Amino acid sequence: MVFQTPVPADSEFQTYVMPPLKKLGGGVVIEAKWNQIDQGGGVYDWAPVDDMIAPYLSAGLKVALLLVPTNDGTKNSATPDYVLDSPDQDICFCSDYPGAMGRPPGCYTDHADLTGFPVPFETTFSAPWQAFIAAAIAHYNSMGISYARIGIAAGGESIAHCASEMQNLVSPATVQQLETTWDTNAGAQYAATAAAKPTFPIVSGVNCNFFQMLGDCQDAANLAKLAAANGIGIGSEGLQKSDLTSQQTSNDWLPNFEAYTDVPHQLQTNTESDPTNNNALNGTGSWTVLLPFVGQHCPNPCIFEGYSGDFRGAYQPGYTDQYWPATITTPYVPYQQALDTLAAQQ
Repeated sequence: MVFQTPVPADSEFQTYVMPPLKKLGGGVVIEAKWNQIDQGGGVYDWAPVDDMIAPYLSAGLKVALLLVPTNDGTKNSATPDYVLDSPDQDICFCSDYPGAMGRPPGCYTDHADLTGFPVPFETTFSAPWQAFIAAAIAHYNSMGISYARIGIAAGGESIAHCASEMQNLVSPATVQQLETTWDTNAGAQYAATAAAKPTFPIVSGVNCNFFQMLGDCQDAANLAKLAAANGIGIGSEGLQKSDLTSQQTSNDWLPNFEAYTDVPHQLQTNTESDPTNNNALNGTGSWTVLLPFVGQHCPNPCIFEGYSGDFRGAYQPGYTDQYWPATITTPYVPYQQALDTLAAQQ
């Protein structure tokens, strides 16, 4: 399945991208931030997300949900305030997650700034997040959703921002114990998700959160094993050109996909792609190289998520952005051909 994320609500997308997406049997990913829906006290307002979904389903496109517990990077605007305000909830700040106030690195319970990274393995966070997931599954089970990507922490992924700061919250205060605590929480979320009996596939992105600290990607393997044991699909949002030649693909997705072939698999490019396939703009590479690799190594059922700019470059005349210079003629036929081939393999 081929999906676009994020979804721009404009006439160019409707005119140039929606028709070929429909022809490919693909669709769009709709982001649903936790605090957009959860009003606290077990009250959920689904209307904002339902209103975003409805036009695409009516147009014959598939729709996937991205359930986001906290933002990925710098400043949090996705977690409900009632969770962040819980007396025992630690909120962490670090160089890659400074929050709004830029507090000194560390984890705090004074709640002076609610835009930091909340510790996801504390029950003040994990219990209401798991309840929200169960409520979302119950609400969307009969609405024709193609799949949902559900995060453990940042974004729709399992990213552990401020790991060094969180290390002091576990006992013993070691990286290994932090990894164990992180994985235990993930396993509990996977089990709770499966217990909610979704009628559509669930995918969870797995990450090498502690690679720099431990020198290995074992945590991604641990998460993949826990996910597959609960029938949860395995995803990676780091697909890039180096995956074709490196023995260790980003987040080690390739060995994990090969180890667990009976669950869904999902890949998203690390950034918008570079149709020139050089490293001048980014290291993601071109779809003409990446998509054949996906078709070869992503077992069915396989989900490919691409960025909006790449779909526009493929189908919209005269499209330009920082990755699509005016020297490249759009619509870009090589991308259309790569998408056609990938979709035909599903």
